[in-house]
Amino acid sequence: MTDAALPDLWLDWCVVTGNRVDIRDEAVLEEFARQAAPSQKLLSALRSPAAAPTWPPALRDDAFALERLVHGGTSRINDPDTGWIARLRLRRLLFSAVLLAPPDQGGLGLSRGQVRDLTAQRLRELRPDIGRADEEASCPACAVWSWLDIIGTNNGWSQGALRELGQRRDTPAGERHRHELDDPSPDWLAWPGLNRRIFCRRSTSGATSTRTAQCTRRRCQAWCGRW
Repeated sequence: MTDAALPDLWLDWCVVTGNRVDIRDEAVLEEFARQAAPSQKLLSALRSPAAAPTWPPALRDDAFALERLVHGGTSRINDPDTGWIARLRLRRLLFSAVLLAPPDQGGLGLSRGQVRDLTAQRLRELRPDIGRADEEASCPACAVWSWLDIIGTNNGWSQGALRELGQRRDTPAGERHRHELDDPSPDWLAWPGLNRRIFCRRSTSGATSTRTAQCTRRRCQAWCGRW
């Protein structure tokens, strides 16, 4: 449904509440229904049947789904047979899962649009809301810490440092969890997009690097297609 075809009641409500007109997940529509009392026909028109759910419906009622996902990903990261590129991918996957998972599971419950537009400053504000787990290997906050370590390191664009970090396993930090420690790479705060790929792809038109949104060739051409 294009913006021009959207119902006036929905557009007016979005203006008043500050909601983006393209954000129409169930949580937003429930709030819209409560405040604006639209007809069921209007609500049905706003729902996009082709849109994939942000978090799998089968996992919504499972309070420990996110912790199990983080634990499973951490186990693969710590597997000595897992390559360093795969470790980077897994850490990015776990970071994304924490952003999307419902708050009652320890996630932030963001929509896909909110994840896409997430800035470093906004994440810094949201970090206290991320869930904690007794076991560090299952801790959502620790999973986020690990990804921020990666993008902070990459922001300095040191291939050697990034490779070394990719080869590192998520071993327990000791008496305190990783997320209780200071960020090892505070340069993540200067990152232009928190969920972008680390390396660009030559096969993508207008390939982007993580820092400049343009292919840097000399720095990353050898890495293209591997992420």
